[in-house]
Amino acid sequence: MAQVKEEAKAVRAFVSRIVKGYRAFLRNGDAFPKESWAHAYDLAGSLYYGANIYSDSNYETELIRRLAQVSYNDFDELKAIWDSFSESQKKKVLGQLAYAIAKIGYEELLEAIANSWEFKLNADKRRQIIDAFKSYIANGHDRMRLAVALTNIFWPNEEDRKESEDRVRALWDGLWLDGFILWREVEKLIVKHILNVETVKTVEGS
Repeated sequence: MAQVKEEAKAVRAFVSRIVKGYRAFLRNGDAFPKESWAHAYDLAGSLYYGANIYSDSNYETELIRRLAQVSYNDFDELKAIWDSFSESQKKKVLGQLAYAIAKIGYEELLEAIANSWEFKLNADKRRQIIDAFKSYIANGHDRMRLAVALTNIFWPNEEDRKESEDRVRALWDGLWLDGFILWREVEKLIVKHILNVETVKTVEGS
């Protein structure tokens, strides 16, 4: 029992170390891409893949190297800790990291939406955004429907969507992070950042 507790403690410490560094990485505008949620989606996918689908020492090594880069940790030090883990611990680390990174990215996306001009200063569009998220919760987390609705709100015509193709793709990637997170946690984040947020005085229909 004591050994099991120590192993779980080591996993938590490793995950916490990466998550703390990743949050700092997000705040570094010189190093980080503009749409952090798209980066989180890619990273969470790689972690989930490593935990559930693919087990290979070369893949793991490159994954640890990537984690070191995005968390401001020394690769050799992280790799030494990683190599000391059992296979069970490794899977737990990757699974917990995939969840944590996805949650960070999803929250970043929701915060960006809540801070957008459309949400803060345009009453009509804010109602549309809120309705889209309410519908998402009420209709079994239909992320495709939500993605289409938000795309049409932020980029209402084809020309806008073509000019902002990378941002549209990033939005969709961010919304797909919900697949890594428990539904109740997704709903809590939406309530916190979208449904219960206070806004400044709006300009009706502008």
